Formats: sequence, structure tokens, C-alpha cells
Amino acid sequence: MGEENSEGEDQMPPGSLNVEGKTSGRGSILVKGQKVEFDVPPGWEILCQSLPRRETVSERSTEQLAKGSLENPIGSKRIQDLANPTSSVAIMVDDDTRPTPVREVLPVVLKVLEDAKVPRENIDIIIAVGTHPPMPGEKLERRLGTHILKNYRVTNHDSWAPDLVRVGQVGDIEIRINPIVARADLRIGIGSNLPHPFAGFGGGPKIAMPGICGYDTIREHHTSTLMEQGSYLGRVAGNPFYEFIRRASEMLGLDYVIDCVLDSDGRAVAIFSGHPLEAHEAGIRTCREIYGLEIDEQADVTIASAYPHEEGPQIMKPILPAVMATRRGGTLILVASCEGGLAEPFLEMFDLVQSRNPGNPMKTVLEHMRARKAFVPKSPMDFNCAIQVTIACLREINVIIVSENVTEAEASRIGFRHARDLERAIQMARDTYGRAKVSVFAAGGIVLPLVQKEVDLFGSETV
Repeated sequence: MGEENSEGEDQMPPGSLNVEGKTSGRGSILVKGQKVEFDVPPGWEILCQSLPRRETVSERSTEQLAKGSLENPIGSKRIQDLANPTSSVAIMVDDDTRPTPVREVLPVVLKVLEDAKVPRENIDIIIAVGTHPPMPGEKLERRLGTHILKNYRVTNHDSWAPDLVRVGQVGDIEIRINPIVARADLRIGIGSNLPHPFAGFGGGPKIAMPGICGYDTIREHHTSTLMEQGSYLGRVAGNPFYEFIRRASEMLGLDYVIDCVLDSDGRAVAIFSGHPLEAHEAGIRTCREIYGLEIDEQADVTIASAYPHEEGPQIMKPILPAVMATRRGGTLILVASCEGGLAEPFLEMFDLVQSRNPGNPMKTVLEHMRARKAFVPKSPMDFNCAIQVTIACLREINVIIVSENVTEAEASRIGFRHARDLERAIQMARDTYGRAKVSVFAAGGIVLPLVQKEVDLFGSETV
């Protein structure tokens, strides 16, 4: 292990979640970044409540944090010492399903390369979309800025491209990657450390796998390792899902990462740069400090905002943390603005799963996972994983979704009940629980419950 850079150590906050002990009366969550308060009924006891800190954790800007981190990499030489005027450089950045401050960090990296005399024509920026759709021009401009879009080659990764390059094999799965990345002399990734439901944490090697890999590589990896014991939120050691990603990133030659650790408002509070695994480990330690929430007792009801993942399949992210914090048979009240609604293809995949084995959708999930098949060919794998994990979680808890932009009929198609507002959802839960113990996740999309026992979602059925 290299020495941890001073930028990371100086920035480490005492934690971005205030954790309150047992209380009664009022709770609060974040919806679209705004604090929303609510009353809990008499007889309901709040066991714990995560309240994001609002104070500024650093006087330094994101750009300043990035500059300091790049000057003090962990376990690696500096970028300017890895590059030279003849180097071809591939910079992988994540798409807008992630909150990474790419627009602020990427120019800092490009300036370092410019100072190292690397010509612009030797630099490629690849949007590491994995199996997501490509980002259109207007979104790219918001993500990268006009100057970068006009002066550098920017390419959306295509997981179906015919010229993907085979770089090896992990187990029985071929690793095929983006040809631009394969040809590069120096491969750099920019991402974020956030709790991840299967890989343990985002960031680090995940920018490359699944970011710039082929669809079949991603599909086979996700379906085969997701069902293995240990592929779990907040865990990297002994995690088969993460272990595959680690091996694949080493095989394809990921050289250097810049990992941002964000607070619940999306502000960078620490940036770790350097060796893909060592910088990632440093970021994980800070991420645990920020998002970790000690759970001493399971609740009857968990009230969670999907914030900051309030659109599309990403709204499912609080469900697994809720399962960890809620007793079996309990209820999650999931608050999600979901302004774009739920996409019909996403709902149709739930319909498909339900129709193939009416009354036992889990059977369909397991059949597809064992066969390493997507529910709908060529569909984004996060759609598939969201369905698989949601159906597994619904065997553990009940879910009431609160959104004005989701109808009762749509909620029913994914196995949820529906309420138009939080007050109504609480009343629905109260009809079931006269007295209840409650956990509140203000930003459920990124909370990391720290529990003694993991939940085995797929159980012995996967053996």
C-alpha cells in the first residue's frame, strides 16, 4: 500500500450524517435536495434518523481538491510522470446516472496532461456508459462543458460495437473492452465512491468494468456473481461481484483513477487519486465515515427518500438498505420524486417476470440468473439487476412508494403499494402497525446501514 495522500486525510469529515437516537414526534428526509419534515403517529418510536450535515466540510473548491490529490497520488506516480509527449491517453468518465463532478475534475486532469506536453490529438475522452444508452450532445455539454466538447475527441462507449477487443478471460467469461481504451498507452478513470448494492462501493475499478466493457461481458458477470453470497452493499472483501471487477480492471490495464467522495448534497468533500485499488480503498474508508449508519435494532417501518437517485431504476437503490434495517415482514415507505415517471420498458420487464411464473416471480428471476440471461435482450443491465433485487427484497419487506409522478397502477406492476403523499403513506402503514419502531433514511439512495448480519436475498435456492 502506498502512503495515503494528505488531501484525503485533511478532508476526511467527521461524517456527513448526523445520527439521532431514539425519539418520537418528527422526522425529516431530503426530496430533490430539500428538507421535508413529517410527523410520526403517537405510539411510533424513531429508532434512528440519519440527517445529512449541512455545514461546509472544506473551504476548498472541487478543482482545488482535485489539484491537491493529483499532486499526492496514492500508490502511484503522478500523471505527468506516467505520460509523455508521445503517449496516447484514454480518460474514462461516468455518465449522468452518477453524481461525479466531471465538469470540475476533468479540466484539472487535462491541464496536467497539457503541462506534460501531451498533444490534444493524443487524448480521448470516453463516456463509460456500460450498457446505458449513449449521452446525447446536450447532456454531454452539461456533463463536460462546451470547451472540452469542442476541443477534444469525446466518444460514448458502445457495448455492442463490433470492434470490441478481447483482453482475456476471468473464469469462463471473456473480457471485451472499448477499442480506444485497449489501444491507449495510459488509461485514466474518473468516478465516485458511493455505496453500491452489489459491488460494495462504486468508483475505483468500476469505471472500467462495467464502464467500457462489452454487453455480454457485463451480462454474464452481473447475472453470475449477483446471486453469490457476499455480493453485497458496503462489502468488498470476499465479494464475488467486486472481485470479478477487480480482476477485469487489472487485465484491461486500468492505470490510474480519480475517485470523488461526495456529501449528500453532491459536493466533493474528498478526492483520492492514484493506483486503482489503493486510491479506491482510501475513498471507501471516507465513504464509510460519511454514509455509515449503525443499526442496533431492526425497525417495523423504514421511511426513506430515494435522494439523490430520484429517477428511473435508480430509485430502487434504497430498497436493499431498507431490507438490512427492517424486520422481515416490515414496511418501507419509499419517497421518490421520479419526475420522469417510470419508463414503460422497465414496467414491461416486471410484467414479463410476473407472467412467466404467476405468483412466484422469484422462480423466473432465478431461472434467468442461472442461465445468465437478461429479461429483455439488449436491455440495460441495471434495469435487469433492479428487477432481480427488487423482487428478492419484496420477499423480505413490503414497499409503499410515495410519488405524484407514479400511478397506483404502475406501482402495482412492480409489486408496490402507492401513496400520493407521505402523510397518506404513514397512515397506510399505521393501519398495519398500531405501534411501530421506525428508522428514517434522509438520503436513502446512499445510506450504508452498518449491521451485524447480512441478508441473504437469494438464499439456498441459488445453490
